[in-house]
Amino acid sequence: MKKHVSQYHSPSRTRRQTRALLPAAGAVLLAGAANLAPPLAPSALADDAKVAALEARVAELDQQVRILARKAELASEQAAKDGAKAPVVTAGTSGLTVAAKDKSYSFTLSPLIQADYRSYLSDAAAGTAQDSFLLRRVRLDFKGTVGSVFSFRLTPEFSSADTAGNNTSISYAWIAASVVPAFNLKAGKVLPAITVSAPDDRHFVEATYTNQLAPNRDIGVEAFGKVAAAGFSYRLGLYNGAANTSWAEIGNDTVTGDFTLAGRATFEPFSRSDNELLSPLTLSVGFSYGHEENKSNNGRVRTPNQQNVIVRAYGPGNHLRLAPAVEWYWEQTSVVAELLWERWDLAAGGSVDNLGWRVTGGYVLTGEKTTRGGVTPSSPFNFGKGGWGAVELVARVSGVRIGDTPGRSDRTSAVSVGVGANWYLTKNILWRLDLEGTDFDRKAALRRDELALFSRLQIKF
Repeated sequence: MKKHVSQYHSPSRTRRQTRALLPAAGAVLLAGAANLAPPLAPSALADDAKVAALEARVAELDQQVRILARKAELASEQAAKDGAKAPVVTAGTSGLTVAAKDKSYSFTLSPLIQADYRSYLSDAAAGTAQDSFLLRRVRLDFKGTVGSVFSFRLTPEFSSADTAGNNTSISYAWIAASVVPAFNLKAGKVLPAITVSAPDDRHFVEATYTNQLAPNRDIGVEAFGKVAAAGFSYRLGLYNGAANTSWAEIGNDTVTGDFTLAGRATFEPFSRSDNELLSPLTLSVGFSYGHEENKSNNGRVRTPNQQNVIVRAYGPGNHLRLAPAVEWYWEQTSVVAELLWERWDLAAGGSVDNLGWRVTGGYVLTGEKTTRGGVTPSSPFNFGKGGWGAVELVARVSGVRIGDTPGRSDRTSAVSVGVGANWYLTKNILWRLDLEGTDFDRKAALRRDELALFSRLQIKF
């Protein structure tokens, strides 16, 4: 038997051939796979574009938000600056006030209305004193500050009760400069500091004889200040020299142009004391001196019921006033004692001495504390809700002595005694009722012992 012999290939050769073919086969397979795989869908490309667009839009919006936030921040800062300059308007017991937030500027309107009724219970002036209603004072007080130094006050008077028939006058018109607490300046029409209080009396409807021997207003310049540590305050000024009880706005002496020096020194010697009875005690003394001209009414004196005691014409001549006073406001009790002495040296020779005095007291029945400015009720009047205000009882004794004029025996004197009640319905509304009588040492046809009932309803801010 013939043995079949197959052809033999070397293994190494086969492997070499295989290895050479593998890369080519892989390339063919890969190319086929690439030809067989589908292309990227159009929607996928669109989504990528949308994402990119959204990212760009978000970046743009973020930038806009940042810009708007900065603008809002700047607007807020500007609003804060504008708000710091915007005025503040308030209405309260002091009136209507418009003020800058830093309080460098302020303006306040404060009305005052006094509606009076007078009833004469005796034939005090032989028929010349008649029962009547009247508007005693009608004012619109306008005051304020200008910057941190200057202040002002302008007060027109619309009632003719104190102006001899004039419909309108000026009660106050001044400008002040605050330098330091101990020294300040004021110029214009003011109430001279000769008396301890204004003609608008603290306790009664009408002021009494000490105010009759001094001017109501005068025009000039004054220095004023307070040294708190020493319990001392003062006013010292140079004025035209208005006549007694006058609101005159004319010069003192139209011939020589002389002025009147006037002022007041006030001491609170126990202001720093722990003694509650002595600490509110106030001592003061006022004065005036000047060469004053002849004025037809500079010797006129009226009673608290507004009837003439005497009418004289003094001057021209040197005129001296001295006016010491004591005030004590403690808890519910108030006491004021005042004296005013004046001397006229007359050009014709000789002099005339006049003296006025008063002692006034008050007690608050409802328990509130009394002050120089009045009483603030702890429970303002509110009908039906238990508020009745504050009630103060007052009493006063006062007098005047008019000296003889040279060459004549015409001395006269009068003493007045009064009682009354003040009902403070609120801090701004006050009702007063006074009964006061006057006894004269010399009776005359137009001057007899008198008794009168005065009433006043007042609103004051």
